[in-house]
Amino acid sequence: MPTLNEKIAASLESLRAAGADRVCVLRSSALSRTDQERLVEHGYLRQIMPGWLMVVDPNARAGDSTPYYANFWLFLSMYCDERFDGRWVADAQTSLRLHAGEYTVPRQVVIISPGANNRSQDFPFKTSLFTMRANLPPSEVRNGMRVMPLGEALVRAAPAFFEQEQSVALAALASLGSASEVVAPLLAGGHSVVAGRLAAAFRSIGRTGVADEIVGAMTAGGHRVSERENPLRRVPPGLSFRRRVSPVAARVTALWASLRPGVLEAFAEEPRQVEDAGRYIDDVDERYVADAYHSLSIEGYQVTPELIEKIRRGDWKPENSDADRDQRNALAAKGYAECFKLVRRTVADILAGEDAARVVQDRHMTWFRAMFQPSVAAGLFLSERLAGYRGHFIYLDGSRYVPVAHASVQDAMDAYFDCFDAEADPRVRAILGHFIFTYIHPLPDGNGRIGRFIMNTQLASGGYPWTIVPVDERARYMRSLDAASLEHDVRRFAGLVSELILREPPPPRKRAPGEEPSMREEKGTGYRP
Repeated sequence: MPTLNEKIAASLESLRAAGADRVCVLRSSALSRTDQERLVEHGYLRQIMPGWLMVVDPNARAGDSTPYYANFWLFLSMYCDERFDGRWVADAQTSLRLHAGEYTVPRQVVIISPGANNRSQDFPFKTSLFTMRANLPPSEVRNGMRVMPLGEALVRAAPAFFEQEQSVALAALASLGSASEVVAPLLAGGHSVVAGRLAAAFRSIGRTGVADEIVGAMTAGGHRVSERENPLRRVPPGLSFRRRVSPVAARVTALWASLRPGVLEAFAEEPRQVEDAGRYIDDVDERYVADAYHSLSIEGYQVTPELIEKIRRGDWKPENSDADRDQRNALAAKGYAECFKLVRRTVADILAGEDAARVVQDRHMTWFRAMFQPSVAAGLFLSERLAGYRGHFIYLDGSRYVPVAHASVQDAMDAYFDCFDAEADPRVRAILGHFIFTYIHPLPDGNGRIGRFIMNTQLASGGYPWTIVPVDERARYMRSLDAASLEHDVRRFAGLVSELILREPPPPRKRAPGEEPSMREEKGTGYRP
């Protein structure tokens, strides 16, 4: 009689034969009821809705939304293909988001189909699909989803979309290739009012050639065009795309420009000059143990101040001790210590006059490699992952936000550092430097830790103290970053950081005063701006 493990293995083989080695979503009918129940019970499958299953990691927590969000767009396209026999297309707003590389899971997706019933279908985790009955507009397939071509979607988009989702709208306008892509549907539909709106929008971001083509073609077609109504009512000052750029680069650039005023609104304390660089660095050293403890704890590592001190003293020796070698947490703490040394040196260089933005651009990958070299040496992190930015999709635990696709990461980072380099205010570089870095999520791992290091180098350039995000504030910190990603409201995050710089640094854990270990053998007074 087969053992339980043999039964599970047989069911997994049936799952592979059903196509799970190619896609992670499948119809329930692809498996026998016995295989379904066994694989669901042991955590290899999870029901999305009646009739639909997704493959999950058996270690995933029950009720965790991450597997669903990771499979959302694949499930949606398969569901619509089956329900509407391939005769469907995402509406203009959804099409524009996907053209802009914005794969965040929305609360509701609208699709158009002649077979639709103008009703909403509930999906898990408070998401839904609304099916709108209408004739099919032109469509194309983008990453499995049927979407309108970019020009068609711009013509059909509601004027409110340009204001409500400005960074996506700007990315769509900035990434349009030829003016003919938008002129053809305008002429075909005789959309003179829409033509005026789009011409005004293109002109307001510096794409005057496209605007002139729209007006010229519509006028030649017998239409009168007025540019009095610009749907982009609040284009950030100085934002201009004189020529076509990639969608993700436009999105990052627009996001930086649009969030900048919110940072300055919430982070009112003005920058100042550091008078005593030596004392500032001494204070950074004083905060090391607390910084390492809280930063690693935020990422889910189980570390203690004693372990951090052991590594700092050089007493942790994985080459000689099996117990040390097996400690994943210790490897993370060792990497953090090596990275901290490099960041500390960068802060000293900034205080000595080096360009604060340029040194981050030049050194951030060196920090990353230092952070993970101990894990590579122990065989827990593939050495090829140290080569550069990530080459795979990544999903954030429990968040509807989906970071930039790996194929677009380099474009996003180029735009990020262009914004970083051009930004004069250290508060904006600190807040958006951290947030947009984690928004892109360019690294295979360690994005949050490197993001906080970037933030602190820029705070130093503005005379603010090295600032620790306490693990007790983790929920608020994560919610504020999620709000910035999903709602494009950075004020909560900026407000949290501006509040934390005024606090005394938290101890690594609750201890009596004076018990906290420090980076120096003798405590000094420490720098206070």
